[in-house]
Amino acid sequence: MKLCEKFASFLEEIDLKSIENSNDCIYFLDSDFFVRGYNSAYYNFAMANGATDFNKSLGIGSNLLNSLPKALKSYFLNAFAIAKENQTIFSHDFECSSIDTYRLYHQTAYPLPNNKGFVITNHCFINNHREDKAVALSEQHVDSNNLIIQCCGCQKLKNQKYLRWDWVPSMLSNDKANVSHSICHNYKSHLYPTETKAKTKTISKTS
Repeated sequence: MKLCEKFASFLEEIDLKSIENSNDCIYFLDSDFFVRGYNSAYYNFAMANGATDFNKSLGIGSNLLNSLPKALKSYFLNAFAIAKENQTIFSHDFECSSIDTYRLYHQTAYPLPNNKGFVITNHCFINNHREDKAVALSEQHVDSNNLIIQCCGCQKLKNQKYLRWDWVPSMLSNDKANVSHSICHNYKSHLYPTETKAKTKTISKTS
């Protein structure tokens, strides 16, 4: 486990050994959404799935807000604000797939006492072979502004000709400058029914 020494004092009542031994990807955020620690599963998953420049983008000192797609940033900011203010647990499901594997995760954000930050857990509950029909990138995926529209959730591309969303595996490892992120209808309706409402429940307080 990697943990910022100054942040460790906020985790005295947390079983860090269990977190380190967990297969779930778990990390810690401070109140300004900077990563202050993570378990081995978090690091190993990132490395196994092509994370580039881990320390800068995902490691200690990186900021979660910088990695959030613009289309979903307001959703998460609102959800975290509610969780922090009311000391409630925020949870939602999200897709994190690779070229050959479809993965669905359940993410839970546990607010730390005194608004010191969050413990974020990510549990994979679907891990299947991807069955989407793969297509090649073509001019049908480029709009009138020369932009490729990619769903920031399922990572499919909008087909401008047929108004559908296509699975284009080559785009997972392609950093084209003319990519703009949005949310496809299916992903938004199933996983983000609104961008301002989060599933929360109150943390029971012990006397």
